[in-house]
This record gives sequence, structure tokens and C-alpha cells, in this order.
Amino acid sequence: MEEKVDILRNNIPGLKDGREKVDAMNELSWLVRYERGEEGEKLGADAAELSKKLKYSRGRAYGKLNQAVNMHLRVLDEEVISLLMDALDYFD
Repeated sequence: MEEKVDILRNNIPGLKDGREKVDAMNELSWLVRYERGEEGEKLGADAAELSKKLKYSRGRAYGKLNQAVNMHLRVLDEEVISLLMDALDYFD
């Protein structure tokens, strides 16, 4: 999967602002959702914004979905870390 991530990350800047770029951004956003939530969230938001300009409703839908999923996973991670830190206090 890391190879696919690297390929997409390298190819996206060279793509013209069109459906192919939106689809690549959405694919990358989905692939990085667990390891790089902030990047995935931004990619989803950027894909949704570009899709809006292109009147590409499918791309916009997936962009917003990716943005939401990445945001949700990141928030859960932050909550989990907070709970773990609180739990550590009881082990002292």
C-alpha cells in the first residue's frame, strides 16, 4: 500500500484540475486515513472543493466523505490518547 501512496502523492501535483485529479486525491485520502489523518482530511476537503468547481458531484461526495472519516478517526485517536494518559495517572 505504501508504494501506491507514494505513486499517488507524486502524481497528483502534475495532474490537471479535472476529474482524474479529484479521484486521485480521494483515493489517497482514503489510503492514508489511519496513519496520516490530517493529510487525509485536507485531501478530502481539497477534492470536494475542486469537485464543486468542476460540478463533479461524485467527486464532491467522496471528498466530503473522506474528510469526515479522516476527521472522525483523528478525533477518536485524540480521545483515546487522553483516556490513556488519564489511566496512567492511576498506575503511579
